[in-house]
Amino acid sequence: MQIIDQLTNVRKMAQTESSPRGRIITFTSGKGGVGKSNIALNLAIALTEMGQSVTLFDADTHLANVSILMGKTSQSTLADVLFGDKTIADITIEDPAGMKIVSASSGMNDLTGLENGIKERFFQEIYKLSYKNDFIIIDTSAGLSETVIDFSIRADEVIVVTTPEPTAISDSYVLIKVLFGMKERIRFGTLINCVKSKEEAEEVFERFSLVVEHFLQTNTEYLGFVREDKHVRSAIQKQSPFFCAFPKSKASKCISQIAQRMLA
Repeated sequence: MQIIDQLTNVRKMAQTESSPRGRIITFTSGKGGVGKSNIALNLAIALTEMGQSVTLFDADTHLANVSILMGKTSQSTLADVLFGDKTIADITIEDPAGMKIVSASSGMNDLTGLENGIKERFFQEIYKLSYKNDFIIIDTSAGLSETVIDFSIRADEVIVVTTPEPTAISDSYVLIKVLFGMKERIRFGTLINCVKSKEEAEEVFERFSLVVEHFLQTNTEYLGFVREDKHVRSAIQKQSPFFCAFPKSKASKCISQIAQRMLA
């Protein structure tokens, strides 16, 4: 209840702003290795190219993958906000297309053990920032750390990225079960990565969503899929987002479709 009370206080403070607020979306996954960070990054780029104002938070406090995928480093990171005297605005960088990026620091401690006042001020900054953006996209680490839970229950939506692998599906179910148990009014979406066809993705989602509905009495929205594509690995090796490096690839077309669905 303490976390929910803090969330309510932060929302009340943020609601003093007069302009409409953008959507805060947390991307997470039950297990690592499903391509979550890559999808979050490329979706943020796609939304930016569609004219949206987007800030991408790399909130993986253990492995800062977004910086690696983009081939960019930042001298200031979330650690300087949480444990130093900088604000989120101080550490935000902007790419040539206009997307704003807030970097994490690999190996930094997560939010565990932080004083509640520090946490509340930090999340208050994010809510204030949402009034200046159409989308705040937060890429968390995989699994169920306190940091993942903190960012998930404070978001407007939680998008769970999975693959057809049984372990990924099982871990995604556990993730939704735990988050739903902490905050019932939470909107879940599901993205299926690394599929061979549209039909495979739909079959995987149908099985997964039936289990979620039956055992948890909640639902998760189908947001689409990303095909297996050799260009994704090539882009990673080049440290360039595949949506930029290979805009006509199968994976990039899937990202465009997902971004359009998110806008709709």
